[in-house]
Amino acid sequence: MKKQKSPETKNPFDLLSEELVFSILDLLAPNPLDKKSFSLVCKSFYAIEAKHRRTLTPLRSELLPSILKRYPFVTQLDLSLCARVSDNSLNFIAKSYRATLQRIDLSRSKFFSANGLSSLALNCKNLVELDLSIATELKDAAASAVAQANNLEKLWLARCKLITDMGVGPKLGTLAYDP
Repeated sequence: MKKQKSPETKNPFDLLSEELVFSILDLLAPNPLDKKSFSLVCKSFYAIEAKHRRTLTPLRSELLPSILKRYPFVTQLDLSLCARVSDNSLNFIAKSYRATLQRIDLSRSKFFSANGLSSLALNCKNLVELDLSIATELKDAAASAVAQANNLEKLWLARCKLITDMGVGPKLGTLAYDP
């Protein structure tokens, strides 16, 4: 016969403070699989790990809506492994991380245009780094959309051969960019 849990029985992990759990997560930093295992221990660890996560590197762009809802405090987003990032995806990212996003890597990503970049630039006020390397189909309109990001400090445009000096213009001329 199984012993049934009484209503008074609580999860002992729920008694740990959030700061203490953050300290434990900081020690797990080198291996992402350790963090994943950690988040599977209990519901409170699952929620705390989502609050603690600051960097995301998703593998598929179609999973972005669910990933962005799970991790609301991301400051660094690496989409270089997502080959198909659309304007809708960038609009969703801009709305989700309006206050937190600082760095985004769109190198090797395709299927977005100046409209998606404009949404990022206008909504993500804390955006300081943007990597558009190997986005070979981007044109001068994309450069002018990026110019709307007022706090942008670093911009990578390696192999963006369709962006000309006229597209970079005076506003982007003050940035540290890699042509």
